Amino acid sequence: MGEVQSDSNQIPSHWFEGSVVANGIHQHYYRTGGDHRSLLLLHGFTDNALSWSRVARALERDYDVIMVDARGHGLSDGPESGYAQELLTQDVIGLIYELGIERPVLMGHSNGALTAASVAANAPQLVRAMILEDPPWSEASASFPAMTAASGDEPWPGFTAWYNGWIAWHKALRSQTAEERIAASQRFLPPGAANWPDEEMQNFLEGQAQFNLDVLNFTPFIPTRTPWRDTVERIECPILLLTGSQERGTMVTPEEAQKIAAAWRKGQHVSFAETGHFMHRELQGKHFDTFVNVVKKFLAEA
Repeated sequence: MGEVQSDSNQIPSHWFEGSVVANGIHQHYYRTGGDHRSLLLLHGFTDNALSWSRVARALERDYDVIMVDARGHGLSDGPESGYAQELLTQDVIGLIYELGIERPVLMGHSNGALTAASVAANAPQLVRAMILEDPPWSEASASFPAMTAASGDEPWPGFTAWYNGWIAWHKALRSQTAEERIAASQRFLPPGAANWPDEEMQNFLEGQAQFNLDVLNFTPFIPTRTPWRDTVERIECPILLLTGSQERGTMVTPEEAQKIAAAWRKGQHVSFAETGHFMHRELQGKHFDTFVNVVKKFLAEA
């Protein structure tokens, strides 16, 4: 379908939403519009496009901000044809072509940052610059310790019970009110989420309710860290790497950030001591303003 002015009560009335068929699936997106340079925002695993709402409002005066639901997330098609990094990369490349976006800046959080980096590495002609918010990177592939008999063939003790509860929580969210969601979700919220603004919490829980659990048929739930060197060394555009505090659970450690900075062609690294992995959700007040100003400065120079 084409773009239409959105009637969702979650977003400003002057924003648009639409969907395109790209890489064989319907991809749903929101767009702030305007005659500006394009900024394409890619969310993390189990999240949705509206996780970027506060960031989009802060940048829409100067940029045409496009927020897309990844396959199996939000209002985009599910993962019937598969779910892998190669598919996510081709999804975004296809979206850029279908929307006729001319060399957007890509900004991604977590798994969305992996996709942004992969697009820039594999289709450098399409990307002006890139902002990576705490991608799950390490120099070598890494995951939780191997399962052992001592832990009952679990990645950590109690995992199976927790995971079954997490699945049941996701299913229950789909029919719960906003108040019921918050009351039922404390056990499954990310670190620091208790202090998120109300808007962020509501958007986060809506994204979880929309997440298509069939994605888990194609990819393991247990987080892994992806090797970055081959990707980073092929990226030609400027990079802004944003990380949080290691004590608060950031994925990219200070040591890893130094190695990445030594490998890229052109980039800068900014760390925020006040936040962990979910920085654009977690940061508030003057800290969020600082985050936005760092992004704006990079965009102005890109």
